[in-house]
Amino acid sequence: MERLDVTILGKDYPLACEPSEKEALLTAATMVDRAMQRIKAGGKVAGTERIAVMAALQLAAELMNANSPTHDLQSATTSVKSRTCIAWSMQPWGPKRSYFRF
Repeated sequence: MERLDVTILGKDYPLACEPSEKEALLTAATMVDRAMQRIKAGGKVAGTERIAVMAALQLAAELMNANSPTHDLQSATTSVKSRTCIAWSMQPWGPKRSYFRF
C-alpha cells in the first residue's frame, strides 16, 4: 500500500491505495474537490457536510447519466434539473423534501 495525501475543500486527507490505483484515486479526489468548490462558490449552501452531500449527489447523477443508453440527449437537462432540485431542497426557505426526477 502506498500513502497518499489529498486536499478536498481545503482539508487534507491521508489515504492509502495500491500503486496501480494512485492515478485513479488522485483523479477522483480532484473531481470531488472541484464539485465541492463549485457548490461552495455558488454561495447558496453552508456547511461542509451539506456541500459534500450535494457534490456526492451531483457526481452520482452524472455517473448514472453516463451509463444511460440515451446519455447524450438527457445528460444536459438531467444535470441542470438535478442541480436545481438539490440546490432548492437544501435551502432554508426551500421545501423540506426533494423532488428528484431522473
